[in-house]
Amino acid sequence: MRTLLALLSCAGLCLAQGTVVLTDTSWKCSASEPAGWADTDFDDTAWTPAVPVQGPDAHGDHYKLPNTLGFASKAQWIWVDATGGSKSCLFRHTLDVPAGWRRAEMLYVADDHAHVWVNGEQADSYETWTGQWGHRGCAVFLDLTPWLREGKNVIAVKGINDGGPHGLGAEIRIDGAPMVPRLRGGDEALPETARKRLDELVKLVEAPATRDDGTKKLIEFSREFGLAVAPVLDKLAAEAADANVAARLGQAIDAAVPEMMPVVPGDGRFAYGRMTLAVLNTHLYADKEPGCLFRWAVSAQVRAHLDPDGVRATVLKAAEDGTELSAERAVRFIGALDFEYGRETLLEVLKARPKTRAGAFAAAGLSRVGKPEDAAALEKAASCGFGPTERAAKAALRTCGK
Repeated sequence: MRTLLALLSCAGLCLAQGTVVLTDTSWKCSASEPAGWADTDFDDTAWTPAVPVQGPDAHGDHYKLPNTLGFASKAQWIWVDATGGSKSCLFRHTLDVPAGWRRAEMLYVADDHAHVWVNGEQADSYETWTGQWGHRGCAVFLDLTPWLREGKNVIAVKGINDGGPHGLGAEIRIDGAPMVPRLRGGDEALPETARKRLDELVKLVEAPATRDDGTKKLIEFSREFGLAVAPVLDKLAAEAADANVAARLGQAIDAAVPEMMPVVPGDGRFAYGRMTLAVLNTHLYADKEPGCLFRWAVSAQVRAHLDPDGVRATVLKAAEDGTELSAERAVRFIGALDFEYGRETLLEVLKARPKTRAGAFAAAGLSRVGKPEDAAALEKAASCGFGPTERAAKAALRTCGK
């Protein structure tokens, strides 16, 4: 029986050609905050190299960067000093973006707060109190397309520490592999003989006397069939009257989608949260959560495979009918996951809200899922008077064949 591939690794070890920027000693930093410090032409020659720090690692392995970022990044926690004597720290990093670039993504996390500027424009913010701090992938995913330009660019970050451990961690990719993993394989229907075997195993799980043995066998079965069995199990779990049975079916779903399995068995802090539509909806409309947590982007990718129609309806409704904040968050989800079925919604948001962050992220998303017939809307957006949208629209025009 053929074993299906479940997920492409997002570890960043086999990146496509591109530029990768990690937080390390190549970043410059300062404890003072001079005027214009985030601007592209600010003179930072007197600033010192960032210092690698332990950050919150001493408080548990779940706080280490590979877990908080969500994959095996080689980035380091950095600060202006090793002791954390400075409660705030300014960081700058200059990078050259090649002509014709197509994708630019940033993943960042901080203890305790971070505000990100790109070329003097504030692009995003993060704080541990609203970011599911300490859980796998609690970092924020940020599409940089609305802010970058060909040639010299400056990423500037203000980190703030409320006390105790301190640090900033980030990875930036220009034309590299997508940070959010893409589900591959498993689209084939479960063979009839396998479906009969699945029914037998589920009956074992449902019966108290055979529940433990049935669960072990069902998990082995799920690992063999991968994504082909995951939607079936998800439906059965949703319909299960017994919460214990539903939980065990959930374990089998995690086995079918290896990325959902905890790195440290039994510890949910090392696992991506399996998302329901209700959780997705809550995240999209939350007032104080960051724009796009990496952990939720990964979980939404899995949920989109298990229930594509449900995710489509939930995300598109928030993008089209929600508040400015929920529209921005929904558009960022569409862009992070390259949801092709969201293309028309991206166009509508771009047309309706060109001078907003939601419109800018919509144009950025179209740089990956747009089509040549979108050129007219993108050309109009490219001269709308709002810099982030104009830059993202021009990037999208390059990739849409215009």
